[in-house]
Amino acid sequence: MTTGERKLFDDFKRELSENPIMGLNFFGNMDKVELDNIGDLTARNRLIDEAKNKFICQHLGIRYRKEDFEVSDEDWAKEWAKGLPDKV
Repeated sequence: MTTGERKLFDDFKRELSENPIMGLNFFGNMDKVELDNIGDLTARNRLIDEAKNKFICQHLGIRYRKEDFEVSDEDWAKEWAKGLPDKV
């Protein structure tokens, strides 16, 4: 995904989250993800997020690549740690 495509994706996803009616209308047209056999809540949420990302990419005409949305555990930890207060 190019930088321009990523910005387009992020802007559209933010617009969907800031306007709940638009988000409901948009994702209401999305085919349901089969989750009946998945008991793990984390796995369910990951599949739902992946399906939403694919649907947004399809809508925007962007080629979906799973690796464009993967973040390492170390990167997640660094991002989370940014919000912590500095040591005294």
